[in-house]
Amino acid sequence: MSVDLKSETGLRIIGRDLLVFVLAATLGFGIPFTGTLAHAADLFVNASTGADSGNCLGTPCKTITYALGQAGSGDVVNVAAGGPTTPP
Repeated sequence: MSVDLKSETGLRIIGRDLLVFVLAATLGFGIPFTGTLAHAADLFVNASTGADSGNCLGTPCKTITYALGQAGSGDVVNVAAGGPTTPP
């Protein structure tokens, strides 16, 4: 397709094509996202060996409640199997 850039019609075609490209790029070309979203950090909870101090990154926290208080947006809290033997 040959477009005369000096004509008004040629500029309309280029503008339209550019608009279509920008919209397609913004909407991801219609390809659905099937990957996983990245998260900021992995926090760990272990009721047997953990301690409710620090940020739960290098050493596990003892309670889920403490870990949730340390977690930020996008963080993942990993909980080890087991837990307290008596209800709170």
